[in-house]
Amino acid sequence: MNVPKIVYDDFYKFVTSFSIILFLISIGVITYLFTSVIKLNLNPDVYSNTRDFYVLLAVISICSFSWSIWNWRINQKKLDAKLDAETALKILEVKKTAVNYEKQINELAEQEQPFSATFDILKQMKISKARARVERTSRKK
Repeated sequence: MNVPKIVYDDFYKFVTSFSIILFLISIGVITYLFTSVIKLNLNPDVYSNTRDFYVLLAVISICSFSWSIWNWRINQKKLDAKLDAETALKILEVKKTAVNYEKQINELAEQEQPFSATFDILKQMKISKARARVERTSRKK
């Protein structure tokens, strides 16, 4: 039987999942003990140590869940800020490239006066393509 491997790319994600599993196990055992004591009319003092252990386990799992979610959130904010900075750099790079294309086309148009109509058409095509690229990049953000 092929069991899929669970990949945790972050320690806090692992702790969060583990805390949830511990909490569910402890609540399940507490419920089982409570219902078995009621159904079988047993003395509740017999299971008090076991019950206390699982209550403590539930409290620990809630605390570790809260801690891991808090730290996971802090890490995620840092990753989001890094991604935003990289996106802004790419947009600036595209805008800079568009400006460079426009300058090159203007220089060529000034050098070749007899073909100025052709260069004007090429210039407008390059400028519109560069602007479209900048708009697409801006929309992706």
